Amino acid sequence: MKFSEYKWESFDGLEYYAVSWAPDIYPKAVLALVHGHGEHCRRYDHWLSRFPEKGLAAVAFDYRGHGRSGGKRGVLRYYADFLQDVELLLRKTRELFPGIPVILFGHSMGGNMVLSYCLRRAAIPQLAIITSPWIMLRKKPRPVMTAAACLANRLTPRLTFKTGLKSKDFSEDKPGSEPRGKDDLLHNRISVRLFCEVKREGEWLLENAYRLNIPVLLMQGLDDPIMDSNAGLKLFDNAAEKITYRGWHGARHQLHEFDDEGEVLRFIFNWIEQNI
Repeated sequence: MKFSEYKWESFDGLEYYAVSWAPDIYPKAVLALVHGHGEHCRRYDHWLSRFPEKGLAAVAFDYRGHGRSGGKRGVLRYYADFLQDVELLLRKTRELFPGIPVILFGHSMGGNMVLSYCLRRAAIPQLAIITSPWIMLRKKPRPVMTAAACLANRLTPRLTFKTGLKSKDFSEDKPGSEPRGKDDLLHNRISVRLFCEVKREGEWLLENAYRLNIPVLLMQGLDDPIMDSNAGLKLFDNAAEKITYRGWHGARHQLHEFDDEGEVLRFIFNWIEQNI
């Protein structure tokens, strides 16, 4: 197995950190990962480093405002900037591993970004995997708070606030796991512009999911206290011909941190094998 690190440049001049894992032989497909809000790509090392065992490569990066990459934490100018970041990831992935199928993987807000990219852009991947997508929040903001956020979005879009999420919301604490509080690359800030843009995009995705034209694996923890799993089911209902759905009992938001026995990863590998 070969592990590599890279520095990429975004369309607007930000420096991005990226990594890849590759088997010793040329891979039969490559997965490109878009992480969730407030985290970074190296939180997935224990999963992505397993892909070469199956003859697959994996590429991941920290997009704007996250991890080791540039940009103010939790701040977004326009949602289209996220789509440009996904496009950069796909382009670089195809340059690193040309001529093989690309599987675009998105978790949480990254799932929102990946679904949006697959519906709005032409150069889409061959497959997509979505876990715990930000379609709708489980705890809906009060209408007065939503109205205040929309007003602030027009007046001070870069204003940030704390998400208020706790470690236990993401996954159950397990012996030997790295506590989220000790990872300095995580953050809990979100701007009113980012919140409003992603919320609006989630609503758009529900209305337009029927237009998906590639195979998609959608998975979510059924005990997720952050995202509304019913919204994921509605997304599935709206595009059932293209989406394979799996809900995991006992799992919270981070399926990759719930997967002690490797059951989720085995399910992913089997689905990839059936669809590439």
